Amino acid sequence: MPILGSFGAGSAKGLGLTSGVKKEYSMQFYVVAGGGGANAARGGGAGGGGSRASTQSLFTGDTLNVAVGAGGTGQPAFPGPSSNKGSPSSIGGGSVPADFTTITSSGGGNSQNQGGAAGGAAFPTNNTIAGNEGGFSPPEGGDGGAGGPPPNPGASGGGGGGGADANAGANAGVRQGGAGGAGSATSLSGSPVAYAGGGGGTTQFSGGSGAGGAGGGGAGGAPGSAGTANRGGGGGGGFDPGSPPYPGGGAGGSGCVVVRAPADSFPVISVTGGSNTKTQTPAPDGAATLLTFNETGTIVVG
Repeated sequence: MPILGSFGAGSAKGLGLTSGVKKEYSMQFYVVAGGGGANAARGGGAGGGGSRASTQSLFTGDTLNVAVGAGGTGQPAFPGPSSNKGSPSSIGGGSVPADFTTITSSGGGNSQNQGGAAGGAAFPTNNTIAGNEGGFSPPEGGDGGAGGPPPNPGASGGGGGGGADANAGANAGVRQGGAGGAGSATSLSGSPVAYAGGGGGTTQFSGGSGAGGAGGGGAGGAPGSAGTANRGGGGGGGFDPGSPPYPGGGAGGSGCVVVRAPADSFPVISVTGGSNTKTQTPAPDGAATLLTFNETGTIVVG
């Protein structure tokens, strides 16, 4: 009787004892949700999409589903429909090992609302807005900044949207919108790239607008700038000129999923989705297989 039969199929994974044994590939995952959209008329900046990292293994024959969240819509004008949160991104499901944990990041908060990272508060809300909607540790996103305490209603501003990790948006000042919180940089591609910056808040009349956070956050302005697509940036708040028309707030940037796998996995891994890519990357710490998802798709380990 073959000795392998006494181990069971699960015990043989990755050992390379027979041609039918599944090979193990340790992979690094970085999941970024869509950024939130911002409001018009002294709107606070929107939060960047939540971002989460994980290292787990896949084996020959596994299939993994990838969902990429859209950015939230900005408020087109004031008065008008409010802005919206970003949509979550995730990776998991399909046919994977029983111990594989699905990774989900929450969409960025729209102006003055909680999310993966929170949107900044609009005047006269003089308090921060809590981020990290999923309650993760480490946190997936920071708090939104407080609206400016005005000496008069016309001098207040909106706070900056929170960025990735625990990076909070800046509080607004007198006639000054708060800057968006910084995004988080990952080096899975071989060099640092920042994702999920918060959007900048804005103010009224002759005041200044906050800059977007590093990692694709949109700046406040007339209108507010959109967050960068496939970076999960929050939209920038729309400026208030004091009378109609009131410029709109920026839309949030769509999210993405980045996967780094061992270099020897390149011939056996395939991806689906029109704009998703598989490349070989010579990184400072050695060559790798890099999978970049800008839209929903799948990973198949052949």
